[in-house]
Amino acid sequence: MSRPALVRIRFCGGCNPEIDRGETAQQVIPLLKGRMNTTFDPNLSADLTLHVCGCAHACLDEESPSADPEPVISIQGLRVNREPVEKQDLAKTAAKALQESCI
Repeated sequence: MSRPALVRIRFCGGCNPEIDRGETAQQVIPLLKGRMNTTFDPNLSADLTLHVCGCAHACLDEESPSADPEPVISIQGLRVNREPVEKQDLAKTAAKALQESCI
């Protein structure tokens, strides 16, 4: 049996937040339970990354070169991978994108 994928969660600096980044991450984590594990530890070798950015600027997505393992799923305020999302659907949409990226 293979191990569940490990998702590294990273946060932007929060200079212009449209959302509560910590709350959003805490809503995503239980949606992955049993399918993926999560970590905030930058020293662990992860399989993919979730950027939790407070606004559409999404500064984490602009880092070059990126130290994050691909694929990267990005929450940018009220968007997931640049697609607008209703606030109540944000965590569910991000979790679904993470799961689909491992198929």
